[in-house]
Amino acid sequence: MSNPCRAWTLAWLLPAAAALLLAASPARAEEPPAPAAGPAAPIAWSSLSPMQQKVLSRHGSQWNSLPPERQQALVHGSERWLGMSAEQRDRARERFQHFQSLPPEQRHALRSRWEKFQSLPPEEQAKVRENFHKFKQLPPERRQALVHGSERWLGMSAEQRDRARERFQHFQSLPPEQRHALRSRWEKFQSLPPEEQAKVRENFHKFKQLPPERRQMLREQWHNASPAHRQEMIQQAREQRQKREGERAPVERPAKAPHPPHR
Repeated sequence: MSNPCRAWTLAWLLPAAAALLLAASPARAEEPPAPAAGPAAPIAWSSLSPMQQKVLSRHGSQWNSLPPERQQALVHGSERWLGMSAEQRDRARERFQHFQSLPPEQRHALRSRWEKFQSLPPEEQAKVRENFHKFKQLPPERRQALVHGSERWLGMSAEQRDRARERFQHFQSLPPEQRHALRSRWEKFQSLPPEEQAKVRENFHKFKQLPPERRQMLREQWHNASPAHRQEMIQQAREQRQKREGERAPVERPAKAPHPPHR
């Protein structure tokens, strides 16, 4: 899996895949198996262990009419279920109940992601699982940031994704201390309230509309400024924004006194 995709995989592909993988109760032992090299071979009901037959009893009467791919998926799901402890099964049931409570379109999206995970080669699936374990060790705010990033990635067009990959490659080419500084700024941005984040995005959009020479001048001023001077620049920008917002606010006119009634 290429590096540009791993950050998205952490919060996009594997959480859905893991949720469905761990939710392999008898009712959920129906996820599609990984594609085989050739046509899937049918599995005889009599070849299953008594415990597997018990787990899959609801499918017993129609077993021979099921497609071989479905049979293999059910068998794999029953093996996962039988290999779980009582605590793992309880957690799996809770995840399944949560999955069932989701809107139909969200359940469909999760199934699609699971199928994409299953379509990866075994070594790629192993990398995804490894990344997911790393994902679980991150602080909650970092995990939330990755989830938000994955949602933005899914909403991008092909052209936008290409530009994002280019920016990621440029980021990877930066010195370590500069990458660390950028990550710190991003984490500070993520910690802002939603309305503050919206203002930052609005200001950045305005910055991009400036002429190139004006943007370059502002960058140089910022890079050459001391920490104290930067705080002054930020405060001045806030005051100017508040002043503009105050000028745009409608002025309430005093209500006219009512005319005395005619006699």
